[in-house]
Amino acid sequence: MRTRSLFLALAVAAMLAGLRSPASAGSITYQDLINAGTSGTNFTLGNGVVINVYDAGLTSTTTGTVVSPAAGAISVSVSSITAGGTFYGGLQFAAGFGAVGSGSSLDDLFTFDVKVLSAGVKITDLHAFADLGTIGTGSATLQETIRQLDNAPPTTIFNATLTPTNTTINESLGGAYSAISISKDLLLSAPATGDAATVSQIQQFLSFNGSVPEPNSIALLGIGVSGLIVFRRLFKKIKAA
Repeated sequence: MRTRSLFLALAVAAMLAGLRSPASAGSITYQDLINAGTSGTNFTLGNGVVINVYDAGLTSTTTGTVVSPAAGAISVSVSSITAGGTFYGGLQFAAGFGAVGSGSSLDDLFTFDVKVLSAGVKITDLHAFADLGTIGTGSATLQETIRQLDNAPPTTIFNATLTPTNTTINESLGGAYSAISISKDLLLSAPATGDAATVSQIQQFLSFNGSVPEPNSIALLGIGVSGLIVFRRLFKKIKAA
C-alpha cells in the first residue's frame, strides 16, 4: 500500500512537470545529452541536490512494425517530489515506443551516468515504475541495471526486470554513492499477427541522503521521472481490432 501511494504521488509530480517548466537545464533532447559527452549536463533538482548526467548513449535494434523514435526526438526534462519526508528526483524521457504484430521487435538500450555535485549528498535508493502492455503473445520487459562508479573497477549493485505483472521497483542500493551508471534495456516483441507490446510510461526516481529539507517542495525540481510515453491510441485500436 505504501509503495502504491508513493508512485501515485510521483505520477502526480510527473503530470505537474509536464505542465510547468523544468527546473534546471530545461527540456533538451536525448541527442543533446549524448552530444554533451563526458562534460555532461547539470540539473538542479532542489533540496540542495545538483547532479551531472554524462556519457549518455542509445542503441536501437528493430524489426517489423515498430514505434521507435530517434534520440533527437526524445525529450529529456526533470522533475522531483518530497513525499513522507524523503526527497525523490529523476529524469523524464518523453517519446512513444511499441511493436505491432508478425515478427516485430524493438530493443532499445539507454545508458547514462549520474554524478551528484552537491557536497555531502549521495544516492541511496532506486524507485521505478513501468506501464508495460501486451496483446496476444506479445512480450514487454525493461531490464534495469545500476553500477557504482565510486570505486574501481565499477561493479553492479542492482539488477531487476520489470514486466506487465511486475511493474515497480522500490529498493535500496545497499550503500550511498556519489556516482552511478544506469542502463535501461527496453525489449518489446510481437511475434504474430494481432500481437502488440508497448510502453506507455516509465518513471524512475532516485532518493538521496544529506539533502537539505524543503517542506514546501511537493513537485517539480529534480533529476527526474523517467517517462517513455507510447501511443495509447494505437494500443487501444489494436486491442479493439
